Parts: sequence; C-alpha cells; structure tokens
Amino acid sequence: MRRISGGVGRRTGAWVALAGVLLAGCPGHAPPPLVEPPPLVEPPPPVEPPPPVEPPPPEASPVEAAEPVLTEREAKRLAEAAAWLLAEDGPPVRLRLFLPSVEAGGDPVFDGELRAAVEALRAAAPRLLRVDVTAAPFDEAAVTALRGLGVLPREGGEPDAVRCLVVALGDRLVPVGDLAPGRGEPRLQLLLALHRVVRGPIRIGTIVPVGDTAGARALAEALPDFALVPVEASSDPLGFAAIVVLASGNGPLPAWAAAATRKALAYGRGVAVFGGRYATKDEHGARRVVRSPSDPTPLLAGTGISFADGIVLDPACARVSVPSAVGRLFLSYPPFVRSAFTLPGGTGRAIAVLPFASPLVVPEGAAVEVLARSSEASWIESPEADWNPSRAFRPGPEPASRVLAVALRVAAAGAGADGGRLVVVSTPGPASAEARTLDGNAAVVAGIVAWAAGVEELLLLDEEDEEP
Repeated sequence: MRRISGGVGRRTGAWVALAGVLLAGCPGHAPPPLVEPPPLVEPPPPVEPPPPVEPPPPEASPVEAAEPVLTEREAKRLAEAAAWLLAEDGPPVRLRLFLPSVEAGGDPVFDGELRAAVEALRAAAPRLLRVDVTAAPFDEAAVTALRGLGVLPREGGEPDAVRCLVVALGDRLVPVGDLAPGRGEPRLQLLLALHRVVRGPIRIGTIVPVGDTAGARALAEALPDFALVPVEASSDPLGFAAIVVLASGNGPLPAWAAAATRKALAYGRGVAVFGGRYATKDEHGARRVVRSPSDPTPLLAGTGISFADGIVLDPACARVSVPSAVGRLFLSYPPFVRSAFTLPGGTGRAIAVLPFASPLVVPEGAAVEVLARSSEASWIESPEADWNPSRAFRPGPEPASRVLAVALRVAAAGAGADGGRLVVVSTPGPASAEARTLDGNAAVVAGIVAWAAGVEELLLLDEEDEEP
C-alpha cells in the first residue's frame, strides 16, 4: 500500500486512519481526567425582586412549515437510482459530503439541494454502509484528511470553500470535486458522479469536423461525467451509449458521420446533434454568416426534422454576456437568443443562450418534444444581413415563436427493440468553446447527453410523470 505524505502520516496505518476520519466522523479528544470538586458552600438565599409588570404578548402569527428541498417522490427516485448503481457485488461503499460556507463562496440553493440528495441515499442499498454530511467550517481533522487526499494543497488553500464528495470503495478513497452550480441538477450530478466511481463513466462517442481539435476539447470540458471516445470510420456505433455530434462549422463532418448516427438510432442508441445550416466568421468587428461546411442536415434524413432558412432574432432576450478578447461584454445583439430550455424527458430546466440559431421545422402530428423556443416577438433574418452588433435591428414583418431545439424517439430497426433517442439543437453554441459557459449552457449539454445515453436509472422524473 502506497505511503501518504503531508500531515496525514508516513506509516502504512495512516491510510486507515484517514478513512476513519473521513467516513466515520471526526473523532473527538479524550475526556480530561476527573478532578474532585471542592466542597460545596451554599450561598445565602437571594432576595427576589417584585415581579415586573409585563405587557400582554402580541398575537403570534401562524408560521408556515418550510417546504422540503426534495419531494417524497424525488427522494424515493434517488434511492432507487442508488440501489441500482450498488446492486452489483463489490466492496462496501461509504459517502461523505463536504459543503462550503456561504462566506467562502458556497451557493445556499445548490448546496441545500445537494445535501438533501446525498441524505436521501441513506439505507438505499446494503452495500451503502454510511452517509455523512459535513458543512464548513471544518475542524482540523477534516482539513488534514482533505490535504491527504489532494483536495487541498499541503499548505494554504481555502478549506471552507471545499465542495467535495468522498466515496470510499472498501479501503480506496475517491474524491469527487467537480460538483458545481451551473453544471445541471445537483441530483443528476450526484448520480452521474457515483456512476463513474462505482461502475465507470458512461461511454459516449463524439464526432466533430475533420481537424477540429478545439471542438473536441470543448466537448471534453462540457461533459466531465462521461468517457468521451472519438468515433472513427471503423468504430461500431453500438459500442456507445450515445453519440454527440458538434457541427461547429470549422470544417466538414466525416463522410461516414450520417451512416454512423443512423445505425446508432436504428439500434436503440442516442444521438445529440449541436449545429445548424449556417456558421459565422469574424470580420473586422462584425460577423459574416455563411453556409456551414459541417451542415448536419444529412444526419437528420428520415427523422422528419429539418432546418429552415435564416437566423432567429429575438429582441425579447437580446441582451446577453458574450466573450471577447478583453473579457465579457454585454451587447444588445439579437442573434444571441436566450431561451428557457426544458431538458428532454422532463429531467430539469435551465436557461440556454443559443447564438445564431436556425429555426427548426417539425412535422405536424409528430411525437416531438420541443425543448426551446424563441419568444413571440422573434423573427427570421436573412443570412446575408448586416451582422454588425452596432446595427439597429428592427422586428421583421412576421413575428412569431420559433422552435430552436427538439427531442424525439426514432423507431428501432427490429421488433421489440428500444427506439433511438435524437436531440437536435439548431446551433453549436451550447457545446462550443465560445458559448459553453454562458448562463446554463453547460447544464443543458450535460442533461441532453444523459437523456440520449438512455441511462434510465439516472433520469429523475418530474411529478407529472409519476404514475397514479
């Protein structure tokens, strides 16, 4: 067994002590030896003053009980998911969650939901022996243990700013330190983290334009909970839980991309497509919209979903924060549509910023779930328009809400097989390096891929999906 340096100790038994500190509660100090007290001398009885005349108390207003962070249904669903994750034979599991203080940058809403989610796992499965939650300020033993795990440096750092889940698999301790606001629902983050620790990360195939290393890197940064594997011409699409296509416009997609995604959908896998018919190029402070060399239209053949001409402009949500060479700028720039985004399957909601999105055409009567729309005040602008941010954009002649993202089930090839899952977002923005960090885009991408992967045990149903 390897040695641990730092304040944890240098002997082999220090690892066991570290596990005990983390997952069995921080031990207290031994009580001091008993000392005989001096003989008790009774003081003289006090002289009681006359009771004061108090005004009648004010009438108490009824206090409503605070709503629980998780509903009974949600807590039950979490326990069921944990039971599935820990159903296989393996070493016993113990969990300890460290939560930061508000003063050190903690998020009360996110941390409260995360704490409730972890506590809902108690007694979920026989393998789960213990669940502990510790909130900052941390005592000396906890800080020493976090330094031994590498969560904190050997010296310095901000102990009270730590948000970390420590998972013990037998005598192996695995810290999970990337649970954070903005990356999706705390419950889904927790379950995906447990999945990658206990069972390994979910295998996701990725397709980006030829030579687009920046796009591949952006996907890896957006999806840390999954094992991303580049799809090759010789790859079997059925070896992935889902395939993510980032049609960034930085080059053509591989010639075999359409065949790979069609096979994946036909045999019950998921496909998430981020991209549309157009791409943008910076030109002297303005932008030029061109036909995208990685137009994913061939990937949608036979699904009934297609891209319409033009770019959606929406003055109702135009003012957004966009990255620039000098930092972030707030621009009244209508091509950046800010929309309420419903994650597929009712697994959550977020705010998405969809730059230069094309409208989607959805056939009538199709069993399609619309994930994002522009407002009723939006209109469609020609790609040949002047896209200078200082231009005064004016509403077009036919304002109306436009569909920007959809999810649908695709019929399977064989009888009795599960249908494929397809998500189409009509812009690469949420998964691109330029716009991935805007508002809730990271949560949107993670939620879409989780649904496309079809890991049913990790999907958290809304109350409306509960059977009576």
